[in-house]
Amino acid sequence: MTLSVARFGKNTSLAILVVVCAFGLSCGIFNKTAVSPSDFSQDSWLSKAATDSEKAGDDLVKAANTNSGEAGLGIVAASRKDMPATASALAAAARQNAESVAKIIVAVDPKDSTSLGDVVLEAARKDTSSMGIALASAARYNTRAVGKIVSLIMDKDTKTAADIIIVGAQEDSEALGAVLADCAITDSQKTGAAFAIAAANAPEVTGAAISASLKVDPGSVSDALVRSSALDPAATAKALVSGTFFDPVALSLLGKQISPDAWMPEVVPEARGDILAGPEWKASLPSDDSVPISGILTRFDQAPEDAGIEISRLEPDVRDSREGRIVHSYVKLNPADFDNDDVMVARVAFSVEKSWLEGSGLHRWSVEFSRFNESIGSWQPVTAKYLNEDETHIHFSVPVSGFSEWSISGSPSVKPPVPVSDVVFATAAVSGGAYMSALAEVENTGSYPVDRSLSLWIDSQVHSSQTVTIPAGETVSVDFRATVGYGSHNFRVDRFSRMVSFALPENPASFNTPAPSPTYTSVPTSTPTSSPTYTPLPTSIPMPSPTYTSVPTNTSAPGNDSLQTAVKLLTRTATSTLTPLPTKIAVELPTVTPIVVSTPSPVGLQSSTPTPTNSPTPTLTATSIPSVVSTPVPPTTSTQSIVIASAPTSPPPTATPAPTATPTPVAESDTNDSLPKGVPEYMRNAWLCTNGSAPGVDDLTT
Repeated sequence: MTLSVARFGKNTSLAILVVVCAFGLSCGIFNKTAVSPSDFSQDSWLSKAATDSEKAGDDLVKAANTNSGEAGLGIVAASRKDMPATASALAAAARQNAESVAKIIVAVDPKDSTSLGDVVLEAARKDTSSMGIALASAARYNTRAVGKIVSLIMDKDTKTAADIIIVGAQEDSEALGAVLADCAITDSQKTGAAFAIAAANAPEVTGAAISASLKVDPGSVSDALVRSSALDPAATAKALVSGTFFDPVALSLLGKQISPDAWMPEVVPEARGDILAGPEWKASLPSDDSVPISGILTRFDQAPEDAGIEISRLEPDVRDSREGRIVHSYVKLNPADFDNDDVMVARVAFSVEKSWLEGSGLHRWSVEFSRFNESIGSWQPVTAKYLNEDETHIHFSVPVSGFSEWSISGSPSVKPPVPVSDVVFATAAVSGGAYMSALAEVENTGSYPVDRSLSLWIDSQVHSSQTVTIPAGETVSVDFRATVGYGSHNFRVDRFSRMVSFALPENPASFNTPAPSPTYTSVPTSTPTSSPTYTPLPTSIPMPSPTYTSVPTNTSAPGNDSLQTAVKLLTRTATSTLTPLPTKIAVELPTVTPIVVSTPSPVGLQSSTPTPTNSPTPTLTATSIPSVVSTPVPPTTSTQSIVIASAPTSPPPTATPAPTATPTPVAESDTNDSLPKGVPEYMRNAWLCTNGSAPGVDDLTT
């Protein structure tokens, strides 16, 4: 053959080469695509798409890699002539290369988004998995373009939209969450309907996508969740528990719009048995079957032996006539042989008829257990938690701080609660476990005084509850205290939560024995923030000795010195004529009788009174800690990093000062006792605190 070709001569050989090249170009051998995008609307290509969608899909992939904009136009034109064939080819292309289809989706002109949405919907009906992955990939390039397409799909086929949410969230929950926020802005009702179906089928991945969407637009996504919970409250709550419950940032954002007490998980206390340390619970059952109360569990500070609760129906002198609310019934809970001051918290369980709630068009997350406040002259609400329902009744529970006259009511809408602006959690290791305090700030932005009931939840079980009256335009602090054992614990007050770990040391020793300083790990943030600058004092000006504020003396007991010393460290302040140190909050701790457990002490907890020494006073660095403003970041694991944050500024209590003493200087060394970079010396041995602006974990392994 070679010889015969050679005899043709140069001109003939060139002619043959031209013919071969022309044939190759026409067949796509030397091109990236065998079919021009403009040919997608031609009958020949549509016939190929109808008979062999895989080959037609390959044409789309090659066209997308060559010119995604032209490929998008070709798909839109083809869909107008033969939608089923075009959708089959698009689904096949997504199976072969989802990234190429993603490029086509984001390259289409917005004016053609409706037509593209139609063909994407048909393709998703044929292959939801492949198209869901393609849409999630496209969302990384252009959230708005994908949001418009998914909104169109929600409008025409909620079930397919829900399937796309599930697949897309599995592929990239953050990108898909941004798309869902865009959809909620467009139509929160239809987005909520898709939420409900997706949550019922895959609560974990749906919850992850919802948490991501809350960080984009919490208001619109909350509206969608209200719709979702109206359609399927149990599935919606399960999705939120799977995602938002473990994401302090998303929980805080959602809690401004919807009370978390309406859907949060609950561990029901057991009478005469408690997963938490402290007093036991006492059960009370109604003697009248006509009352909607099914049972009450009460946790007393000091439980009287004959304590009981009289439960009866009530016809109040002042009826609950708040606008937009429909009252189911009134009940009176009357304490017998005890006062409300004896109560730490009570869990009230009640039920309402399903026919009443649904017949009145009321939302399950709107149900309230409201107490009549005589001083204000109005009914003040406590949000009830939706538990479950049967064929005839819907069941709720609610934590209360005492007993009085109550109304049970509901509303067609879910309104935001009185806001809790911040909660500061503080922890300190004590013998046998840890001591925890939570200081909540509650703000009344309205024109009238209101009551606000808050509860401390530990590992999803209510620990204690308080009700405060907040004057109009003012902020009130609510303080909770608790002791817990070793292990990991979740603390929550309203919309703020923290996961804290207390590990039992490997080599237990006395709490008065110094231990190495804990290791501080910074919290990862999506947006870097500058570290605060600490300005040292001139060495020529001596610092005054720190003043120790006295703390009420506790009964001497083994291991109690560590708790007393921790309080003194917490209340220590140093003054300076230059830059003042931040004010610490002095906390009066209740007298405790710790269990004797041989464990090492937190750093520096040796003695309640420093020993005077002739050594020169070390130069201290005095500075004010600026307010911490951190970018909300969801936790990547169940254990978060430590964050040192300042407590809210408040006037320190007046107390008789103890004699001042010069602290013993600490020699510089390269041991593990040195503080981490950026942490000032005066923070040594202080309680580890986290506030609402920076989610964190206190790892008190020492």
